[in-house]
Amino acid sequence: MKGNNANNKGKSEQVRLKKIPEKYLPVPLVPVWVILPLWFVSLAVPNLVYSGVRFADTLHILKWAVTGIPVAIAALVAGIRLCIYGKERITFKLDLFSAIWALMIAYAAVQPLWVDVFSPTALVLELVCVFTIWAFYVLSVGSFPENGLRIMLFLAAINAAINVGFAELQLSGMNDLAFLVGTPFEFLKQYSSIILPTPDNYIGNTAQNNMMGLWCSVNVVNLVYLLILDIWHAKDSGVTFKRVFLPALCVALTAASFIIAVGLGFSVFYVIAGILLVMLPVIAWRMGNSKRDYLTALALVLFAIIFWGLLKTTSRSGLLSFVTGFALLIIIALWKFRMSNVMRFVPLIMIMCVLGWGSTYSQRADGFVERAQDLVENTSSVAGRIGIWTTSYSMFKEHPMGVGTGQFKWHYLEAQREGFKSEFVNRDWYVWQYTHWAHNEFLQWFCEGGWIGGIMLIMMYLVWFVPALIGIFRTKRDEVSIYAVWGFVIVSVISFAALFTRPFHRIENMVWIALAFAMSNREFLTGKLRFNIVRSDLFEKFLGVACIAASVAGVVYISDGIRGNYILRQALSTQHPELQLYYLKQADSFPITHEEAQRNLGLHYIQLGEQTEDNEMIRNGLGILWAHFQREPHSEDISRLLTLSQRFQDEEILTEVASLFKPGMYELVRRPVRASDGQIYNALVLINAPKTEAQKVAGDQGTDAQ
Repeated sequence: MKGNNANNKGKSEQVRLKKIPEKYLPVPLVPVWVILPLWFVSLAVPNLVYSGVRFADTLHILKWAVTGIPVAIAALVAGIRLCIYGKERITFKLDLFSAIWALMIAYAAVQPLWVDVFSPTALVLELVCVFTIWAFYVLSVGSFPENGLRIMLFLAAINAAINVGFAELQLSGMNDLAFLVGTPFEFLKQYSSIILPTPDNYIGNTAQNNMMGLWCSVNVVNLVYLLILDIWHAKDSGVTFKRVFLPALCVALTAASFIIAVGLGFSVFYVIAGILLVMLPVIAWRMGNSKRDYLTALALVLFAIIFWGLLKTTSRSGLLSFVTGFALLIIIALWKFRMSNVMRFVPLIMIMCVLGWGSTYSQRADGFVERAQDLVENTSSVAGRIGIWTTSYSMFKEHPMGVGTGQFKWHYLEAQREGFKSEFVNRDWYVWQYTHWAHNEFLQWFCEGGWIGGIMLIMMYLVWFVPALIGIFRTKRDEVSIYAVWGFVIVSVISFAALFTRPFHRIENMVWIALAFAMSNREFLTGKLRFNIVRSDLFEKFLGVACIAASVAGVVYISDGIRGNYILRQALSTQHPELQLYYLKQADSFPITHEEAQRNLGLHYIQLGEQTEDNEMIRNGLGILWAHFQREPHSEDISRLLTLSQRFQDEEILTEVASLFKPGMYELVRRPVRASDGQIYNALVLINAPKTEAQKVAGDQGTDAQ
């Protein structure tokens, strides 16, 4: 919804453009007919796909490709158009937000000049992903049409609903679709591989519980926005309450019937639910037979399915993120729009109450209660994250200039070792653990980017938040578009989740926050906050060539990654030593798979050496594995490194790895050991540390309590 002033301004602009000859008319950076299908793929497809067992990375590589390649194609088109049309017909502008973002990427790229980067492979991958999201944002600001948002939100909601269906099959152990054998739908069993094979989990194809929770949360909020502010415009009269309430009542009764049928075992309610579901389009027809009535019915059905999925994930961060978005929409609807909009929340709350009641009969109900109880009873541990945050703070304190982009996970064990030297070492919540993420994206970026990168991130958020807050709550109602409101709310939802999880490290989530930033900033970052960076045709053509080169390089990089992953999988699948070595050396030549190939090369020599009793080969493998561990330490390699370093008495490796544990867990001692040649020598070995008196008392109390 645009106000009268905005409409008048738009009409005046149209009149002005009609007077200009067609060959001099301004053109968009990317045509609408190009950007819409590409953005559909990037936004609505990635959470449904995964790489599968044909690739070493069974999850991410295909998600990166499906998300990033459409952006590269759009950037290629933009570069070609910049070269053809020049600055006379294309105005290439950056807002202050994207300018700070670009500076932050440039800073991260040159950071290795003063930071000792452990893993160049991880650095390059992170930079490529961040630059892809930046390009997505810039192209969205310049070319994505506002009227394309509704279709994107519906397509994403359908994606989320399908994921809920996949998650239900996974939780029931039926993701192999074997139950279809002997039915008319038996032919569908051959497509069971499209469902991530993770029985007894509720993650769909997002592959992680909190990411499933966030994906459901974002889409539930999207549907609330569609129902409250978009399908039924904010300026519509209160009569639309009835046109939302009746189909919502039908959906609520359908959900209740299904719950009674499944949860309480009354089969007749399946029939009732089916009848009610069939009645839904009839109600839409009787209510007015308009497109908006049918869209309302579709949105309500999707809302019920996805909210049910959100409850079943038991993800606390996902639920709290949804509450954040839902509350913001209520506040904005109350503040900016008519009271009738707030009344439209009532039918949605009715559906949520029914589904909330129904979730108590699900097999995940006990798990949700336990997680909620843990959050309340152990508030100080923040669901176990306080130990990770303490280690993250230790990392930042040790490296105030940062450890480098993508390097957090490779510094975690080292930072934890330093954290164990602090006064928190004896706290119950500070246990030894290993994780790749800080479980707080802002804290993680301070660790990786240092205080300079952290300040840049804060500046980006301030440049977005302050104008958006002023624009929404201080300007007149008719001067704020619903698209900007959607952007503000979705950025808030994903950013809230980023306080406890890692949405910024999943590119399929980052495109959504980039689009939300774009829709919000396009509305509020105007005037001096948006500037033209092109001063000549020559520079615009240079930008065009740069866009073309970057897009081609990106596609080549991700294509090489796909090929490298495929070859690495072949190496891990074969039982022939020489063939495995051949494939591993091939995979080692690809940038994305280089480090993983090195790790498996070390394991290859160790395993082959053990089979052939060749100690020199085992030593060679140990050296390769240790070199890789120093760049990219994996917890699953610790046991092997300890065993082999003790066996060969490599005191450097043994001492270094042993130092990573929490003090009091283990200790290194010298003991007489008989070698294979019969000689006895003092060997350095790792043993369980003796318990202190306090630990013995605590252990006895724990036994008594049991």
